[in-house]
Amino acid sequence: MQAGNLQNAITLRPRNTDYNQVEFKEEKGEWVIITKGNDPYIFFDTSEPVDFSKQYMLSFESFNTTESLPMVIFVGSQLDWDHLVEGYDISRTEGWTSNGYDLSVVRKSPSDPFTSVRIRFGNSGEKSLRIRKIELREPTAQELELIANRERCLQEDEAFSTRLRSYLQKDFSSEILSVHGTYYLGEMEIKGVVRETITGNIGLAEVPLWEDATRLSAPVTFIPLENGSFSHRVARMAEDQHDRFLSGWAIVRKKSPSGYELLSAVHYADEIEPRDQLEKMIPRSLKGIGGCPFDHPDMKELGIASVTFNILLDRILFLEDAPGRTPYHYAGKTWYVDMEGELKGIDRDMKIAQENGWMVSAILLIPVNRAVEKDSWTRRVAHSEALTSGAFAMPNMTDKEAVEAYAATMNFLTERYSTPQYGRIHHWIIHNEIQNGFFWTSAGSKRIETYMNLYQKSMRLVYTLARQYDPNAKVLISLDHDWFVTSDMRGYKGKELLDLLVEFSHQEGDFEWGIAQHPYPQDINNPRTWEDDKAVLDFKTPYLTPKNLEVLDAWVSQPHVLFRGNPREIQFTEQGLNSPDYSEKSLIDQAAGMAYTWEKLKRMKNVTAYQYHLWADAYEEGGLKLGLRKYYNAEGDPHGKKPIWYLYRSLDTPEYGKVREAYKRVIGIDYWDEVYFGAEGWQLLFDGQTTNGWHSFNNEKVLPAWRVENGELVLRITDDGERGWDLVTDEEFEDFDLRLEWKISKGGNSGIFFGVKEGPEYGWASSTGVEMQVLDNIEGADRGDPKHLAGAMYDLIDASNSSKPRPVGQWNEVRIFKNDGKVTFWLNGIITAQIDMNSVAWKELVNNSKWNGADQYNGSDFGKFSKGRIALQDHFDGVYYRNIRIKRL
Repeated sequence: MQAGNLQNAITLRPRNTDYNQVEFKEEKGEWVIITKGNDPYIFFDTSEPVDFSKQYMLSFESFNTTESLPMVIFVGSQLDWDHLVEGYDISRTEGWTSNGYDLSVVRKSPSDPFTSVRIRFGNSGEKSLRIRKIELREPTAQELELIANRERCLQEDEAFSTRLRSYLQKDFSSEILSVHGTYYLGEMEIKGVVRETITGNIGLAEVPLWEDATRLSAPVTFIPLENGSFSHRVARMAEDQHDRFLSGWAIVRKKSPSGYELLSAVHYADEIEPRDQLEKMIPRSLKGIGGCPFDHPDMKELGIASVTFNILLDRILFLEDAPGRTPYHYAGKTWYVDMEGELKGIDRDMKIAQENGWMVSAILLIPVNRAVEKDSWTRRVAHSEALTSGAFAMPNMTDKEAVEAYAATMNFLTERYSTPQYGRIHHWIIHNEIQNGFFWTSAGSKRIETYMNLYQKSMRLVYTLARQYDPNAKVLISLDHDWFVTSDMRGYKGKELLDLLVEFSHQEGDFEWGIAQHPYPQDINNPRTWEDDKAVLDFKTPYLTPKNLEVLDAWVSQPHVLFRGNPREIQFTEQGLNSPDYSEKSLIDQAAGMAYTWEKLKRMKNVTAYQYHLWADAYEEGGLKLGLRKYYNAEGDPHGKKPIWYLYRSLDTPEYGKVREAYKRVIGIDYWDEVYFGAEGWQLLFDGQTTNGWHSFNNEKVLPAWRVENGELVLRITDDGERGWDLVTDEEFEDFDLRLEWKISKGGNSGIFFGVKEGPEYGWASSTGVEMQVLDNIEGADRGDPKHLAGAMYDLIDASNSSKPRPVGQWNEVRIFKNDGKVTFWLNGIITAQIDMNSVAWKELVNNSKWNGADQYNGSDFGKFSKGRIALQDHFDGVYYRNIRIKRL
């Protein structure tokens, strides 16, 4: 790639008819732009078609005296993720400055040639700037060098990700057994064992948080070791005054003066013997709230037991003294606390929380570095690659100064809010919604391994500092409702982040982290969350919403996820239900969604808090009306109480049983037990990941045609035509309530059986089992027989008036209920068959079917076994099953 000619620039001009939330005008060759909202953009047209292989540098001069303005740019006419560029900003300046932005970072080049770009100028209103000489041009030699450097960063991140993956999977022979700190003694004790066949140059190395353990150079501390067990004590504060409570320890071999080989994984502090033995906080109710002033009467009237609030970390400690600031010393450095700013409000709210006995979880936020000051706290701590278009940043855990500034702030906060004088922050939520970290906790473009490496180090830092003052403090990972799906190409899957956090915990020493989940409905606009079709009961569900909260309860209870034998704590710390408007239907749907959610919550085993978001409708929520109350200026009813307010007040009170009844009809249920997947007795027959608990008919294993894909149990006939045969459960069932979902291939046929027996005398599940038909009613070969339609009790009961399957490719919901011979089938909520198998009517149905004993093919034992296996039919057609669960009666 060669440097371009600046004479080959193409001029851009604002399109006067295509802009949003912005005012602009031309003055003597300059464009004066004034933003008017949070999405202020302008379309710019080119003076001639653009050759994007050459002219990919957007440049202009700017005069911006307000603040740094993050830009979002769409290249070409297609407004999608493939053609979006962000991460650039227009800096605040005291005069005109030149700007150059490389648009070649776009994921997909625009149609060539193209003639327009769309530029967003910041994300707030009432900002004024001037721009001029707006062009698309070829890059300069200096810009080409910067582009090459960016590519090197991406390559380095990829290489680091590969090293981390190898490190996490490695089974080391030597081992650090424990790292224990003592607050009062100010020391660390490290125990371990060396098991190496080649000795010499082996030692115990200190690995500070900011070090890359996969590429370890000269360690700050090195203690020689021999083979066998060892125990060493070191002072908490090192000679250079860095805090060893935050360091990891590893057994290493020195290979060269600056090269060391890991012989064990790095191991961070397991526990810190604390200053005080504070009591564990157990909230009196799950009920919490977000957005309500702590001193508002609603806090008591609603019976609130837990709260969350944000702490903007850049407003706590400062590098320089000033009026209202007090010196604070940590790790050999002096900082200055602003006692009259953010801290004053926190002190006030914490005293109110203490007086009311609320459990408090604080959300730790670091603003993106848009500061002008070269040595501000934010510039020092916020990750240098964080996108300026994001809201908040990841702390830069790879830089010593950044880590120590972050640690000083957290040591101050955890120490102050672990006392009766100032109240207690019981738990610490680490940043915000990291699946979409590019916006909420940005560290630039990172692979999932390198991103989680930064995040889990931030968690460990806060955890270790908090535990020296409060032995029950936890750190919580913050996740939204994207569980096994990404809502943005730059995001991560929530479950994969959690799985990685478990891997880091196992390899580097476990610590007591929990989960701060935000389970909004699948469509946040729709409060009827029971209709969420992509929230299912398996570990690969796309979304985690109120409909399938049990998934998270089950996930934290898995043996490999437990912390010292106990499930991880869950707090639902931000979620709400929208009322699309203030009509009676919308308000009732919103309250029904809350009743539905509460029925789930109250039976979950590992949830300690549910903070409803939001107390009152707020205009900054982008049109969503999530509040328990209406807008402060709602016409005729300012801050009026919605039906959900009264329902929320009744939760955990004797009134609730009466208040909730009105919402069963809205949800479409007869009993509240119907909303709960994991109610007492429910059993998952399919875990979403394996075929455990199943085998092919008359076989010891599952044949290859049956497989698990994307959390679904799928039948795919192999290329050589090998069948999977009917798939049957390992267990037998007598009286039960079976629920599942299916979708069928075009023209396809399958079935769901109960009462199935195996043996050489039986050829398939239908020899003995009673079947609910699974069929494409439009093109399936059996569509002409009303007893063979989807949902029918196959060949026995006419379903022509009740069979209403959804189109091919969509999921259908099944319920089969059998108790003392009485059987009912439902398909998509409609009864399709009902019979007492002990009755004369049953015998007549069988006598008039293919199982009347007239031919040996169908056998004579059909429907005769009250107890048998559940089966899914291989009928040579592709079929998909999921969310399979059963309750014995």
